[in-house]
Amino acid sequence: LPLPLPLLFSMKAFPVFVLGLVVLATARVQTVESATYNIDETAVSVSGLSSGAFMAVQFHVAFSKSIMGAGIFAGGPFYCSHGSVGDAFSACMYVPNMLDVSKLIESTKEFAKDGKIDTTDGLKGDRVFLFSGTKDSIVNPGVMQKLQEYYKAFLDSEGQMDSKFDVPAQHAMVTNDYGNSCETLGDPFINNCDVDGAGLTLQHIYGSLNPATDFDENDILEFDQSQYVQSGEGMGTKGFLYVPPSCKDGSHTCRLHIAFHGCKQSLNQIDETFILHAGYNKWAANNDMIVIYPQADTCSGNPNACWDWWGYTNQDFAFQTGVQMDAVRRIINGITGKNVV
Repeated sequence: LPLPLPLLFSMKAFPVFVLGLVVLATARVQTVESATYNIDETAVSVSGLSSGAFMAVQFHVAFSKSIMGAGIFAGGPFYCSHGSVGDAFSACMYVPNMLDVSKLIESTKEFAKDGKIDTTDGLKGDRVFLFSGTKDSIVNPGVMQKLQEYYKAFLDSEGQMDSKFDVPAQHAMVTNDYGNSCETLGDPFINNCDVDGAGLTLQHIYGSLNPATDFDENDILEFDQSQYVQSGEGMGTKGFLYVPPSCKDGSHTCRLHIAFHGCKQSLNQIDETFILHAGYNKWAANNDMIVIYPQADTCSGNPNACWDWWGYTNQDFAFQTGVQMDAVRRIINGITGKNVV
């Protein structure tokens, strides 16, 4: 079923010296036969916009032993769709009063007991940043308030979670230097609201960081994503990562962040606009941080290249065995050369 509007949406212990993937050359990207990265396994985080936000929540909760923080822009609670497209496009987007957070919390605990996701103890010490624009017409701000309630049930303290719900933003990734006007709904779903969404996310998750700085586009690498996708449903053949110079030779221990684009923001729809302009690279450049940009793609039941948060791949979509969940896990482990997740 097509979307009515573009829904954009551990091993927390030791630093490791790792060998990574083979990356491919593009007109702008240098060829690297083998990449060597020194990844801090205690510093792996995720974020996303809308469908990417739902995916980020899923990945955070399902692999909470390995993920130490999340940034969520216009998403909702884990498994809020119950695998139903009807619930996805009603309760999870427009009618938050239909969401029973207490039941979602209990379901999460049951899934953990059944081994479908990590134990919820993995969430206790994590840090979460939430953003919802007051003008968002696609994911009602009330849904994000339900997500806030959901996370409160699992985090040790409310101080681990920060939120910004007062910006008059439409449904988009918010920046302080690129995009449409703040109240615009439309391509590329990146809006200049004088708010550095990526910066707020990364600073909350990791604490004090060096200031953002210019980054070199030649440090964005393309890799063969298809080698990590078993069924390929709803995922593209190419993925991208930003690797700052300090992380290229393994001399620095580097953080790892995974940024999920929203619907209609994939490579085939807006080229590399999200990768270049979502705002993450300028922070990663000066803070020993690698950013992975996995790519969703169109497929049957998913004409807008959304991440699966309602079950168009299968009913395991939110669990560790889900098609896309397992593919992203494989991407992370392939890039790091170790079972980080």
